[in-house]
Amino acid sequence: RDEYDDRPDYERPHRGGMILAFGIISLVICQMGIGIVFGILAWVMGNSDLKGMADGEVDPEGKQLTQVGRILGIVGTALGAVYMLVIAAYFVVVFAAIAVMPKGPPPAAPVPVPAPAPAPPPPIKGAMLSPILF
Repeated sequence: RDEYDDRPDYERPHRGGMILAFGIISLVICQMGIGIVFGILAWVMGNSDLKGMADGEVDPEGKQLTQVGRILGIVGTALGAVYMLVIAAYFVVVFAAIAVMPKGPPPAAPVPVPAPAPAPPPPIKGAMLSPILF
């Protein structure tokens, strides 16, 4: 701040940019568990800053950024929670379906494979061929 700045002094600066960034991150990655964390951070920090702005402790210049970031954090948290519930319900349905599947009869004993026929003996040298073949 310089000598020409006539804005009043506040105890804390606003965190509107950070709250907005956390809200956007929570909305973009709400399918992952970390998205819920960013949403809760944006929600809690937004509430804290908005209360501080109302009490005159925080610079109100970033009020719009703080409000938008807080709302995005709420939406990201809600979408992430719904997504987690849908995934949990999916696993419950899949495991329940596997549990109630009928058990088939045990596999039959393997059929024995017959032994191959023995090879014919080799012809004897010098033996006469049968006259029936000619």
